[in-house]
Amino acid sequence: MKLETYIKKFERRVKKHPNDWQIHRKIGKRLVYKLKKKIKRNPKDISLINWCGIIALELNDSDLALEMFQRAVAVNSNVQTLNNLAYFYQIEYDDHQRAVELLERAVKMEPNSGLPYGLLGEAYLDLELYKKAAEAFTKALSFEENPSLLNNLGVALYKQGKIREAAIHFQKSWKSEDRIKDNFLDLILNYGVWDEYLNPVLSYGVSMAQLGKTKEAEEVAGKLKLFVKGYLEAGKNPIHLDIAFLEIAEIYYEAHSYTRANEMFHAALGPKMTYGISPRWISQYQYSLIQCEQLQEAEALLKKVILDTQKLMEEILEDDYYTQEEQQQHVDDYTQDIEEYKDLFQKVREGHPPSVDFCPPVMGNCYMFGCMRHGRPVYIKNEGIIFIDKI
Repeated sequence: MKLETYIKKFERRVKKHPNDWQIHRKIGKRLVYKLKKKIKRNPKDISLINWCGIIALELNDSDLALEMFQRAVAVNSNVQTLNNLAYFYQIEYDDHQRAVELLERAVKMEPNSGLPYGLLGEAYLDLELYKKAAEAFTKALSFEENPSLLNNLGVALYKQGKIREAAIHFQKSWKSEDRIKDNFLDLILNYGVWDEYLNPVLSYGVSMAQLGKTKEAEEVAGKLKLFVKGYLEAGKNPIHLDIAFLEIAEIYYEAHSYTRANEMFHAALGPKMTYGISPRWISQYQYSLIQCEQLQEAEALLKKVILDTQKLMEEILEDDYYTQEEQQQHVDDYTQDIEEYKDLFQKVREGHPPSVDFCPPVMGNCYMFGCMRHGRPVYIKNEGIIFIDKI
């Protein structure tokens, strides 16, 4: 069987079973073996090297993937090789600085693709270089307008305090994705509890609340509540919804709709929910309760979270899985949480509203040239295609 046929067969397997790499592992290992033999005979064929790196990633062989991507750059430092090595550092190693260094070299070549700019924007976000991130995402959007780039530009603007401009891009991201418009049930059944495409909806809602647009904010919160309702009606486990309830509560809290915020906080912080047990969320809930003249409930909540935290400490001390040093570290962390619960509650009773400190989520994207899983083409410039022309 020709190598080209193997590559196409492997690509079909990946697309058909994207989350089960064991299914295409056998053909992938054989394909890597064939590619390595070809590379040995053609050591400067960056197309062969790139394919080997991509397939190695699909096989979870990070060492081989890194070796191939580094080799490709050494043979020919062009837009594709620099970008793909940067993508590896950004995603696999969280080495954002090294990714930026490679990508800044790539964009100096004036690529006719938005991938290097989008990836550069994400790396800048991770380095908290928000102005540069906004510029990179804006450039990427000049090639292709998609929900993730719009959302991430919104994140970069929000981080600069440009909430109004950020809200515009969060809304565009939300509206540009057909799946988000009305049918939340499809998301529930096909994409999990809190699909990342709901993130711009959340960010838009919080932004509207912070801008004083209460009506718009509550409309967004209502749409997200439809998601929760559909999730429950689909027979899904409600214990997985604590984060969704809390995110919706955050919109109502910022909009000063405290009664509705309390409903969502209660749903998230009930007996079966554990995710939201943190000083941040608890203090916001207590403030909302006090604003609704429910001081006793706020005091009872303080007692409950302290008892729950003490129980967690006891469980840690009784668990042989942890070393003595690890146990002490957890106990110190929980003790600090208890003191923070008490301190924040005192401030809440004095009328000081806890800040939300909202951090809009970044939407991930694939920026690898030639990625089979996401159907990314190889890089094309001036009609010169970097590909395996002859196999």
